[in-house]
Amino acid sequence: MPGMLDNRYARGAVVVLGGVLLMSFDAALIRAVDQPAGVLSLWRGVLICTAMVLAAGVCHAAGVKQRWDNEWAAWGNGLMFGIASVAFVYSIESTSAANTLFIMATMPVWSAVLGRVFLRASIDRPTVLAILASLVGMTVIFASQLSSAAGRGELLALLAAVSMSGGFVCSSRRRSSPFLTTAVGGALCALTAAALLHGVEVPDDSSSWLPLVAEGFVVMPVGLVCLSVGPKFLPVHHVAIFVLAETVLGPVWVWLFFRENPGAASLVGGSVVIGAIVGLNMHYIRRSRREGSGCDVINVT
Repeated sequence: MPGMLDNRYARGAVVVLGGVLLMSFDAALIRAVDQPAGVLSLWRGVLICTAMVLAAGVCHAAGVKQRWDNEWAAWGNGLMFGIASVAFVYSIESTSAANTLFIMATMPVWSAVLGRVFLRASIDRPTVLAILASLVGMTVIFASQLSSAAGRGELLALLAAVSMSGGFVCSSRRRSSPFLTTAVGGALCALTAAALLHGVEVPDDSSSWLPLVAEGFVVMPVGLVCLSVGPKFLPVHHVAIFVLAETVLGPVWVWLFFRENPGAASLVGGSVVIGAIVGLNMHYIRRSRREGSGCDVINVT
């Protein structure tokens, strides 16, 4: 019997969950940077773009061709991830983290809808159940903290969720290098932040640079590349479900590093989300192994 990593779905799940685990440190690093959203978005975008251009250059020098097709999927991939990055940071500044993360948890819904509309991807019962269970878990975590009226921060979080979902859809049809498309996203993030700031500003505290470089040069570039590659192996709404683990793990790292107790609700709701992710993952790994290592999980009608 072939090993678990011999099939397509398992390989995609490892890539995506690895990226999600790394990106789960994003909230803690944003807290450590402690800079206005515009300044953070600007330099995060610059660092992401720089890291990806360097990575593409190293791969090209090593003989791995970095393809760029002037295609809608490549530009869309970069544009959607760039918008999501800016919207997420500004949402965190404008409303509570709980509101932002709860609204971001609707990504599986938007991914399933956009995947059905643009990719004609079918949505089966296990996926629907996993989406519902994940949303229940996120509701348990954040229900007591939600504000009664949707404001600027909540709308920005919704924009980030829809944009990330659109990025997953574009990634599944992208032929260009994930390094180059992620670099485009970083550049667009930086340009958007510079426009909102009406210029370029630098962090006013030298201690902010270390966590900023860690986030923008390592955590976000590697995580975004993993999420960009994932939809090549998995249905886009499955990728979005796995990304929910970030909203569960993020408060844990903030708790460990900044002594902010996530509370019993977070532990209970987080267990539900993790259970849904693990359950869906194991279901499709078993099915993929039965059907053969080369099967494509996305059904196109």
